[in-house]
This record gives sequence, structure tokens and C-alpha cells, in this order.
Amino acid sequence: GRIHDHHGIKVDSNGEIFLFADRGKNQVLITDNKGNVQSVIGQKGRGPKEFLSIDGINFFTDSTIFVFDDDQKIATFFNINGSIAHSFKYKNDDYFFTSPDYISKNSNIYTSILESEYVPFTRKNEFEKVVESKILIALDKEGRDLGKIGRYDSLTPFKNDYFVAQIVGSNPESDIIFINQLTSPIIQYFNTKTNTFRVFSEQVPRNYFQSAEAISSLSSRKKINELSINRTFAERLVPLDKHLFKSMDKLTKEWNVTQDHLTKKSILVVYDYDGNIVAEKVLDGKRLFGGYGNSLFFLTDNNPDNFTIEVATYRLMNK
Repeated sequence: GRIHDHHGIKVDSNGEIFLFADRGKNQVLITDNKGNVQSVIGQKGRGPKEFLSIDGINFFTDSTIFVFDDDQKIATFFNINGSIAHSFKYKNDDYFFTSPDYISKNSNIYTSILESEYVPFTRKNEFEKVVESKILIALDKEGRDLGKIGRYDSLTPFKNDYFVAQIVGSNPESDIIFINQLTSPIIQYFNTKTNTFRVFSEQVPRNYFQSAEAISSLSSRKKINELSINRTFAERLVPLDKHLFKSMDKLTKEWNVTQDHLTKKSILVVYDYDGNIVAEKVLDGKRLFGGYGNSLFFLTDNNPDNFTIEVATYRLMNK
């Protein structure tokens, strides 16, 4: 079917129901694990089942999902059949959301943030101040701020790099939330049960590349794209039962022209849960899109008319 501007796949704890965000049409698609559409929620607008933007989706429970619309500052919870369960409005004047990844744990929602006072664009290039910001926020199901957690990756040279976005990942069966700053090799984690935050891995993948020339927020979009060529960016974290999978994108000249995701050079990095890199592979014509159990989901066709996901089992690493 036609899917535009997707951002990964979300899977319920039983591996039976999938969620896709079609941000091009401001819709959420709910499918079974064979890709058959069960329901479609939303369209562009300001009504009860309408969105101005889809900034984050996930399962809240196996029978409810949530959608964050940051343009309207509304989070809406839907039952699987598409009916509205409840919603809340939120104010985030003192922080900005920095990830499309929103995680539900213990009836709370976690996502990454940058506190407003440390936003580099407002501090006359004092990028090093970013590391003083908290990196994660916990919200209850009514949108109340339960606390800000952790710190930014202090080993990332923010004075030379304006990218402050994060990727966030978690296994539904685990209390752990993993966080990776977009341009850093370092993965951090937060244990929602013990309330502890620390570095998970500082190992640098062999395909991790950074440009010697700084990228400034004051540069034009064209200049930023040009400077991003041949750099690697963390793109997705997929924690499964025995390994953590990280997808990185190395941006190419072809991507700079076409903006087609599949023209990026995609790298899959595999970690054990001691933080060691145990495998690394350059993917040909596909990108990591999600996972469940011992299965990985790869996007193999980015054409909206023929949107295709491949399911693979990782027997080799599953020891």
C-alpha cells in the first residue's frame, strides 16, 4: 500500500500488531503481523481524530496506542479499533522533544528532550552548554512531568556539531531504555526500575565516520547537507532478547540529490548486553526498520506505491 514519510515500525508485546506513522498523510496505520491493515487513524486537521503533525507513536498497552502531535501540543490515546480512549494537552515551554521515539514503561511515557535554557541557537554558539541539559523526560498518562533524567553525551563535540537529536529504543519486556545522540558512537541507558542512568557502550563501530569540518546551525540547509556527506548518523536502536541492534546511516552524494532513504549507506551494528560490539555489517539496499523476539524488520522498498518490509531471523548472533 501507499505509505509516505514513515518512521519505523512499532510492535506490541505479543508480536501480533504493528503500527506505522504515515506522516505524509497525517495518519497512523494499524496492521497485523502480515501487513494487513486493521484500521487507519487520522487525517490532517484539528479535529478529535486529526493531526497537524505526527511526532511520536507507540503502544501504551497492548490494547491502546498514543500519538503525539507537537504542533497542537496534544497527545491522544486510541483503542486498537481506532476509537479515542482519552487525550491530554501539554506545555513544554522549558524543554523541546528531540526524538521521534516515545517509549511506554510502567504506565509512563519516556522520550528525549533538550532543556530550553541550553538550546545552542539561543546562546551565541555556546554549544558546549548542551551537555548540561537533562536528556530524558518521564510523563504520566495525563501528561504530567514526572522528572527529567540523565545528561547529554559529554564526549560529543557540540561546539563543532549542532545536531542534538536522539534515538531511543527499548524492548517491551525490559525496564531499560537506550539512548544514542545522533552523531555519537556512545550509547547510554536508563533503568526505569532502579532509576539509574549510565553509559552502556563507548565502543566505536569501524564504520563510524565524522567530518573534520564543523557543521553550524547558521549554515544553509544546502551547506549542512553537503557537509553531512560521508558522515555517519545513528538512525535506530532495536533491543531484542539477546542483542541490541543499532542502525547507522552514512550519507551519500546520491542521497543529497534524491533525499531517498535507501540511497544512504546503511550499517548494522550488533552489541551484546555487556556493551561489546559483536558484529557489524554494511547492508545492501535495505535499512533496519524494527524488530521483535529474534526477528528483524528491514525496509527494502521505499516507494510509496510498493512499500516493502523484509522479515529476517538472526540465527548467527543468537547464541
